[in-house]
Amino acid sequence: MEDALEQIAQEIGCGDEYRTARDVTEDVLHATDVLVADVNRARMALQNHEDGYNKRAYVRAVFAFVEGGVFGAKHLALVWAELNRAFCESSKTAGHEPAEWMRWVPLTTEEQAQIEDDASPRAGNRKANTRKKYLSMKPNIKFAFRVLAKSLGKEFSLNLGGTGWRAFRDAVDIRNRVTHPKSSAQLVISNDDILAVRDADDWFRKSLNALFKTVFADIRLGGETPARPE
Repeated sequence: MEDALEQIAQEIGCGDEYRTARDVTEDVLHATDVLVADVNRARMALQNHEDGYNKRAYVRAVFAFVEGGVFGAKHLALVWAELNRAFCESSKTAGHEPAEWMRWVPLTTEEQAQIEDDASPRAGNRKANTRKKYLSMKPNIKFAFRVLAKSLGKEFSLNLGGTGWRAFRDAVDIRNRVTHPKSSAQLVISNDDILAVRDADDWFRKSLNALFKTVFADIRLGGETPARPE
């Protein structure tokens, strides 16, 4: 479908939007691969030598992956929403029906502003007083997954009812304690803490993979559906 999609994009004047969506998707996938490899390496190191350093390194690696995945989902939402908009509008102008998978759902003004502020590569260059309200980790994940699905006109339900989400909420507290310690005692990570972080790691991998499989079910980039973190 990739070649056909690119050809259609060129024919109706959406080549630039297509190439942007393709390049951003491939970059997000590559970043995900790197971050997952880091987590796997930290996890293996911890299994080989269970000390304080390796525990903290594993926690940090897991949440670098989480934060990268959330950023990537929001960045993808931006570029695919723009591609879908361009496709739908240009197709109608050219007298063609949009592709079957094109179900463009406009993002709200508030969603667009939040995504652009959090996920745009330019966000880090903005002055602090121009920033929108920063979303904390847990609502940020819900938001990122929802807007990526919406940008491609898909329905996706993030599993928040099982032990994985509960473990993730506990793991966020552990991560915050280790990342911003107020005392040496807060740097100590118990075996129960590590179990929670492992469960959170597994839950996020499965959730991100399920999201990618859902939203990109009808799209092929480089011959494969963009679904990677296992």
